[in-house]
Amino acid sequence: MDELVAAVRSGRKYRAVDRGLVERLAAEELRKPTGAAEKVRAVRGRLHQAVCAYRVGEPRYERWLAALRRAERDPAARRAACLEAMRGHASTRERLPILERFYGAVMPAGAGSVVDLGCGLNPLAIPWMGLAEGARYRAYDVDGDLVAFLNAALPLLGVDGRAEARDLARDPAGVEPGADVALLLKLLPCLEQAGPDAGERLVAAVGARRKVVSFPTRSLCVARNGMGRTYQARFGDRLGGRAIELPGELVYVIDRA
Repeated sequence: MDELVAAVRSGRKYRAVDRGLVERLAAEELRKPTGAAEKVRAVRGRLHQAVCAYRVGEPRYERWLAALRRAERDPAARRAACLEAMRGHASTRERLPILERFYGAVMPAGAGSVVDLGCGLNPLAIPWMGLAEGARYRAYDVDGDLVAFLNAALPLLGVDGRAEARDLARDPAGVEPGADVALLLKLLPCLEQAGPDAGERLVAAVGARRKVVSFPTRSLCVARNGMGRTYQARFGDRLGGRAIELPGELVYVIDRA
């Protein structure tokens, strides 16, 4: 196990991925009758789909953080710094043209607490979310370097913010119960790489008053290929809530009764 985990994490893209996630996937590969090199490739392939597929080049965390610090007292400059950084992640980059429309459609006015699961760079969209002043914001991801960046960036965005590294497919329980909003944006397809039904178990475990669950309607390499209809057929009835189709994204807004 230690040798396989070390080999997987020796790659630059995977060195900061939560060790627990790597160990869980490695344990599954160790049960298969394949060679060491094949096991490393298999674990890295699943990690790429679950964690790294949305990255756009090398993250420029120091540069992004410096821009946010310079813009701390200037709301317009802060938004510009957030937009620049969000271009570094394919999921948030796709959403940039409709940020105000997206959050206007899915967020309750003046939300006081948010939990962002599998967050990527989405917390940088806080200026568009219409949150209450000093709102509580908790973000979870499996990328340790990203989590460190967010812990430095969140205080600059006017929230009581904290990020945490966690393998949500393994440990979905106890994620900020009672939050006003839980964001699970394009997360369920990624969690499927980590385990069957992991996404649905996480949705069920989250105790937020509103859950916002979205799916991509186009892949990273195909402009439009029926993905929205596929996800609607697979998850729509089980998720419930109201469906909103936005450019590039199918969103379910689920309010607790």
